[in-house]
Amino acid sequence: MRATSHLPIFAVFIVALAGCGDEGQSKVPDSRTTIVLAAPLQGPDGPLGRDTVRAARMQLKAEGLPESGPDSIRLAVLDESDPSAEGFNPEHVASLVSDALESGSPVVAWVGGIDSDTLAVELPRLNEVGVIAVSPSASGLPFTQADPAFPGAPIKYYPAIATFGVTFARTASTDIAIAGKMLSDLRRRGITRVLTVDGGDTAGDSYSSAVEQLAPRSGITLVGHESVPAGNADWEGIAAEADTLRAQAIIWTGSPGVAQASFWSTIKDSRAEQLMVTGPAVPPGFLQSLPAVTGGTIGYSGALPSALQGSQGARLEKLFKEEWGWLPTPGALRGAAAMKAVLRALSSARHAGEHPIPSLDALRLRVTDELRRVRTVNSLLGPIRLDAAGNWPTAPVGAWKAAPGGPVFVGVLP
Repeated sequence: MRATSHLPIFAVFIVALAGCGDEGQSKVPDSRTTIVLAAPLQGPDGPLGRDTVRAARMQLKAEGLPESGPDSIRLAVLDESDPSAEGFNPEHVASLVSDALESGSPVVAWVGGIDSDTLAVELPRLNEVGVIAVSPSASGLPFTQADPAFPGAPIKYYPAIATFGVTFARTASTDIAIAGKMLSDLRRRGITRVLTVDGGDTAGDSYSSAVEQLAPRSGITLVGHESVPAGNADWEGIAAEADTLRAQAIIWTGSPGVAQASFWSTIKDSRAEQLMVTGPAVPPGFLQSLPAVTGGTIGYSGALPSALQGSQGARLEKLFKEEWGWLPTPGALRGAAAMKAVLRALSSARHAGEHPIPSLDALRLRVTDELRRVRTVNSLLGPIRLDAAGNWPTAPVGAWKAAPGGPVFVGVLP
């Protein structure tokens, strides 16, 4: 057993992209094929991001691919977080993608986009050059379907759709799936009136839209919605609005951060009778920083304890602990499934059609075509089934409760 810090992850990135040169853009030696693994390695999502990378690397190792030759893989690990920024930094993410694609390394697939805000920046840039993106955890709706909250979706995320098609899949629940199970659970708790609040981000808008679409059929009334950028929020006013509208639950639908913490801090004393609910973008660990108000704080998420994440979750959890020295962060093992989806598509692409593959564009297009045909992904996590849009519609969804000693898992939702 060995304990490893996240520092070697950066070393993988340096080795993967160093010495790739500028050649190989028209001819593609298979031995130089690169898969990018992008995740936040620092900040509040750092534990999830680092363990997602580790799970993906375990899947790559399990494939038994040679270190050189036509079937070898270069792995480039990139940090989606920006330590100099207070929260999500779209400029940093955009620069990250550009640097990777312009490095001279023939990138054919991107395992990343840990949340919907990051993915919204990455997807269009990757689609422009035909690189498939497989997200292990982003649940946003607009990447795979039309959504009233996102005019032009999903086409606007795929500027080169005429050439490369839709270059996206995920091994995660969608906001529709999570919101549906959340609303059913709230109804069982006797909650019939809810107010949604977000920070004006992609993740928040997507989940708010899902709640709005599903609330009526769940027997729940959406009494109001507020979108409040962190720097210009009247938290007291929103809390008072919740009282006036007789909201039994306040649902924060966006990404975690300063805005959510400020909101919870404002309402924890005067609105203690209300249930506080967090949406899917909130990792369970973040609940630890929120007050356990009298009414309770519950998080609904596709990030489950590892043993419950898939049919082989318990086995992979054990292997992970043996490899790295600790239990994986809830939700992180989906990184193995995302990596497997990419590797399966790449293997099929290499053995189909014209040989040798004439260009990098041709290889990328072939990988995308093969991934669109994949329905069952059998990874270390166990088999999962993707639908025609590249979603995992039956991914499990669970509930977590904030408690003084840290978040407590309530259970998998029916």
